[in-house]
Amino acid sequence: MIPVMLPFPDIYNIDVFLFSVATQKRVPTVSETVPSIGTERTDFFIRKILDIYFEGKEPGIEIKRNDEGKVLVNLENIHFSVSHADDSTLISVSSTKSGCDIEKIRHLVRERTFDTRFLDDTVNCPWIVRSGNNLMRIVSAREAALKYFGGKLLNDFKDIHMDFHGNIDGLYSWKATLGKNSCTVGEFYDDDLTINVAYTDSTPTINLTIHRNYFSI
Repeated sequence: MIPVMLPFPDIYNIDVFLFSVATQKRVPTVSETVPSIGTERTDFFIRKILDIYFEGKEPGIEIKRNDEGKVLVNLENIHFSVSHADDSTLISVSSTKSGCDIEKIRHLVRERTFDTRFLDDTVNCPWIVRSGNNLMRIVSAREAALKYFGGKLLNDFKDIHMDFHGNIDGLYSWKATLGKNSCTVGEFYDDDLTINVAYTDSTPTINLTIHRNYFSI
């Protein structure tokens, strides 16, 4: 196992890397040709991230996946969580476990997504559930929590209880609970994307930084 110290090492430090397609307003920051295939593209981005931590001298880290598709690398104190939405890829990197999810914001019909009783039983803020595109945001926050907990089954997803923490400048935060385990989930925006990151709720502060990167296709 190769030890890695994240920049400004702290057990609650999380770097979140967002890779999106360049536009007229977004100048490409990734000069190489980005693979078009999902797994190859993800591995390409992970190696770009490792280059940052190893200052351009990444020693050929082997990237593997478990049966659930979770990214595994032979590094002592680094954890990856990966999510995709269309051509965007989100990767959280932390020295303790975390979970991330990215979704394109769209309206979901409540009755067609989950039955009403499930939502009322597991989300403690009904006005959020019944308002606009908030259901999509709740689904994304729950997905980030599921990755944090290491769950993989639909039953695990449905068993996560979401307690509304607050609304800061239109961004939601949650406390997610699965059995005896809990975590905090924070939300961020990038144009039409909702980004949710789940992390330990045992700390009063967290150093979470989003790094935006753009590539041409």
